[in-house]
Amino acid sequence: NLKIIFLLRNPVDRSYSAYWMWRRHKSDLPPFKTMIANDSSLVRRGYYFRQVLPFIKLFGMSQVRIYIYEEITKQPEIFFKDIFQTISVDSTFVPRTMNKKVAGTKNYPRGLDKIVYKLGSKIINTPLLQSGWRELRRKTNVQENILGWFGYDEGKQSYPEMGVEDRKSLQKLYRKENSQLIELLERGEEIWPDTI
Repeated sequence: NLKIIFLLRNPVDRSYSAYWMWRRHKSDLPPFKTMIANDSSLVRRGYYFRQVLPFIKLFGMSQVRIYIYEEITKQPEIFFKDIFQTISVDSTFVPRTMNKKVAGTKNYPRGLDKIVYKLGSKIINTPLLQSGWRELRRKTNVQENILGWFGYDEGKQSYPEMGVEDRKSLQKLYRKENSQLIELLERGEEIWPDTI
């Protein structure tokens, strides 16, 4: 009776976003170009077809749901209704954060990033404080207010755009895998057309 849910983002964009998330914690990472040339886990995590297929073979397509991130962001209400029906809960429930970005890579002023990621996150994620902090964030704007005091700008681009050549390299790497995934899902090329 297990329900298995995959949320898949364009693997090209996912790998670049993951790279910058890793950089928050490890500033001496090799350049993105080097990491994608060396078939690092940054690249391998984007081979979705080979990750999804064993679950479908074992459990059958009826127990596996595959959602596409880009479609979720365009129509989150459809995603939530379907996922709630899939797991047999109230499909009319509307999450308060449905149209809010809740986990973006943030661009903090110089120095604040180290305080937030090296010290602040360790303190907030202790078992004693974690549930209280989450509840406070859900019910108030405390996080945005604190970051506002330090000059954090939510609308600011959090990392530089990916280079054209890096994008082309990744598109080429993922082309075969994405074609297999689209065939498996019986979908058209509207999913990540630049990587098919």
